[in-house]
Amino acid sequence: MNLIRLIIIALAAWLLLKLVKRLFLGDSQSQQQKGTKIASMIKCAWCGVHVPENEAIRGNRGYYCCEEHKAQAESE
Repeated sequence: MNLIRLIIIALAAWLLLKLVKRLFLGDSQSQQQKGTKIASMIKCAWCGVHVPENEAIRGNRGYYCCEEHKAQAESE
């Protein structure tokens, strides 16, 4: 009987701790996640490597991962 009481008390303490953490830390974490946007990935037209869209270099024939690949692809 004492073991059951101990398990119930431990479970209640664990749940209370989780609730307190969620109340104090959960809001700030969810706000940080809301502000974070995932950049879409673009495939390099020369080598096929995926790079974030904001880092990709736009050329006449598509997007490239670096200036060298852009020059090689557009010189052909």
